[in-house]
Amino acid sequence: MGYFDELIISDEVGYWKPNREIFETALNQLNINHAEALFIGDSLLDDYNGSVNAGIDFCFYNRKGLSLDKGIRPAFTIESLQEVKEILVEGSYKGE
Repeated sequence: MGYFDELIISDEVGYWKPNREIFETALNQLNINHAEALFIGDSLLDDYNGSVNAGIDFCFYNRKGLSLDKGIRPAFTIESLQEVKEILVEGSYKGE
């Protein structure tokens, strides 16, 4: 598949974000647990809420520089996808 081990497509699996089941499907297909996953997304409604409800750490791709409400606390916030490498390679992210 190249860059990705799996592609989980909502229309194919029958679940859509923020439904917890699409996140569970992804974990099952990748054969990993919640502590090994980091979900990266740009939607606080679908991505953040879905990953939090599924017990998966969330990295907010905040390319528009949005201010976050007090109750929203992603594990990481990035403004460029290049920052993902820093999180993963430099050891900032260890999961649980």
